[in-house]
Amino acid sequence: ICGTGSDEILIFTALAFCSPGDEIIHAEHGFEMYPIITKYVGAESILASEIDYKIDTSSILKKINDSTKLIFIANPNNPTSTYLNKQELENLLKQIPKNISVVIDTAYAEYVDAEDYDRSFDLTEKFENVIITRTFSKAYSLAGIRLGWGYGSKKLIEIIKKLRPPFNITPGAIAAGIEALNDDKHLQTNIEHNSKIKSWFIECINEMGFKAYPTQTNFVFVIIPTNKKQNAKILNEFLLSKGIAVRYLMSYGLKDAIRITLGTKEELEKLIIVF
Repeated sequence: ICGTGSDEILIFTALAFCSPGDEIIHAEHGFEMYPIITKYVGAESILASEIDYKIDTSSILKKINDSTKLIFIANPNNPTSTYLNKQELENLLKQIPKNISVVIDTAYAEYVDAEDYDRSFDLTEKFENVIITRTFSKAYSLAGIRLGWGYGSKKLIEIIKKLRPPFNITPGAIAAGIEALNDDKHLQTNIEHNSKIKSWFIECINEMGFKAYPTQTNFVFVIIPTNKKQNAKILNEFLLSKGIAVRYLMSYGLKDAIRITLGTKEELEKLIIVF
């Protein structure tokens, strides 16, 4: 199933399986759209705890009850860049009741270079209640086009498709998506740049006394130590004054953190100098 961005697939899934008063489980610091979608369908957000900003699978299982209808898992996670490996994910899914739908949101999958990450769609073959979403907004560089898709069992997709308007995707988006899929050179150039630059950038940030986490995405999650003269909010405002836009993560409940997109090396060098 295709949607106006993968966000629309998340909305379709929530509308298909949730009613007012139902519960949706997602990470405490998961993608910001999850609580928004939960409110949109009249459900209640149930927050799974994290271990060093990585979703705790045991917490997910403990939160499940008769009201649970849907679980959102961003893998890798936005904004913390952490991920569940293939075995962790499969072990979790084996323990989730089959009447609960699980969305594995893999918006950043193309950037992942960890060997234990599952890039396949095998889990949708093993578990009828699982849908895996992807997007053209990240590695394919088509965020403004708004095009995403989801893959799952025929049974699951047929249910979700009932919520899809007949003309939700524009001809322009379809054409752009087809061209993007045929443009292997652009995709590989983007991925290779990201893979080469991320370790260097993380090392630079850590050398300056901040805490930059390892990443499997095209951004770096950074904790800013707080003192009288410095905190994440002040730093964000200072960078904006210099023409550098990062993401201050207060809206995620992370008042001491920012997210920095991995742009060109020249852009990141400018940021490091300003830091």
